[in-house]
Amino acid sequence: MIDLSFNANSIVENKEGKLFFGSQKGVTILAPNNIILNSVQPANYITDIRIMGPNLDTLLNGVYKKEIALNHDDYYLSLNFSNLNYNRPDKNRYAYMLEGFSDEWVYTNKNLSAVYTNLDAGTYVFRVKSSNNDGLWDNEGVSLKIIKHPAFWETWWFRLLSLSLIVLSVIVGFKYYTQKMKRRNLELNKYNQQLNIEISERKRVEKALQESQLYLESLVKQRTAELEVKNEEVKNLNKKLLLRNEELEVIVEKRTQNLRASNEELIRSNEDLEQFAYIASHDLQEPLRVIGNFVGLLKRRYYKKLDKEAIEYIDFTVDGVRRMSALIRSVLVYSRVGRREQNFGIARVDKLIESKLCDLKQMIQEKNAKVHIELLPKIYCDNSQLAMVFYNLINNAIKFNKTEQPEVSVGYSEDSSGYWIFSVKDNGIGISKENQQKIFEIFKRLHAKKDYEGTGIGLSLCKKIIHQHGGKIWVESEEGKGATFMFSIDKNLKDKIQSPLTNQDFLKSVHN
Repeated sequence: MIDLSFNANSIVENKEGKLFFGSQKGVTILAPNNIILNSVQPANYITDIRIMGPNLDTLLNGVYKKEIALNHDDYYLSLNFSNLNYNRPDKNRYAYMLEGFSDEWVYTNKNLSAVYTNLDAGTYVFRVKSSNNDGLWDNEGVSLKIIKHPAFWETWWFRLLSLSLIVLSVIVGFKYYTQKMKRRNLELNKYNQQLNIEISERKRVEKALQESQLYLESLVKQRTAELEVKNEEVKNLNKKLLLRNEELEVIVEKRTQNLRASNEELIRSNEDLEQFAYIASHDLQEPLRVIGNFVGLLKRRYYKKLDKEAIEYIDFTVDGVRRMSALIRSVLVYSRVGRREQNFGIARVDKLIESKLCDLKQMIQEKNAKVHIELLPKIYCDNSQLAMVFYNLINNAIKFNKTEQPEVSVGYSEDSSGYWIFSVKDNGIGISKENQQKIFEIFKRLHAKKDYEGTGIGLSLCKKIIHQHGGKIWVESEEGKGATFMFSIDKNLKDKIQSPLTNQDFLKSVHN
């Protein structure tokens, strides 16, 4: 998560069920459908076994133990257990039982030890099972067999055996000595035979090693000759590759020259088109102004002599002249962005926006709009052009809004690739996905003039300005749920403009 606090009413759920939480630092995305329950049954182990008696205190590793035995005087038994689920281990639960002592399971999630004292002689089975953090139990668990022996002097056979041993000890002692001497002789004979066999085997192995060494030497000589042939083939192949690389370098150089010539021709063509648009728009203003003046003069002088239909025609003409004049002014602004010299410098973005809000003051008051601006950074940019971008985006956010109080939020973030990311978010009518690319085309309108005024140039102008700042512009929206326009500005724009490339060369490279 990039932040622990979020803006009020900043949660949005998309069609895929993902949740978007907006904050001052950006957007946090949560995908509930990707949360997976732990379906792995935990492996259970008895880790430590502690046995205490009058003269001992023994600690055993119980991981691989299946059975243990206790002496008659062992009075303390401690069994530690655990499982291998380390995903939120505080949620693990355990249950243990000592069969032969109790038939009930003891459940716990904190004390991972079972203690028994002064067990009677007999056979017991200690069982442990557990669940993982999501409550999935391993009912098979793990078990340990425990046998506690009685004191040997308490058995009847001990007394009988003691008497028998006294009688047999003398007889057995004599027989044992004679048998021991016989076994010793037999062992010496076997040892001599084994020694002779080992000597014969060692000679056979030495002979086999000599034969193997001779074979390996011949194999090495053969492999060395093959490698020398391969090395010669590799040298010949390297020569061919060098010749081919030289040929490819010549071809690449020719294609690079052709591409450079094509780029220069494209730059000249773009400059000619911008010059033509500027001159045509500038020269059209005067005749259009004359038409508007004379049509207005005609209406004023002959208003009483003209019928209602003629007056309506004149009004249509005046309205067309007004819209044509607004369109020409927009084309002039669009062409000037590419023609005039750029004026880059350090600027406070929030101060640029505040200066443009003065121009939008009347619209804000009429629409009862609310504009929230975060504390934005200082960046290297063209002040007037970047202010024009924010003016168009905030103007559209208020204009294309049917709510009683339009709300506009301006914020920013930073990405890891070296860009400032600015955003203008509104609660307006939104934009359908199929139109989210079309709106940046020049003269592209999605609504009739009677519904929303405009020339269709504003967003294309924003796109052109952002491209000249080394970035791009896009929109995220759903129809009827508002829109968020975002654009990027290169943090290293100053270094790129002040590099051996001139300012104009940089802007042309971005444009192309």
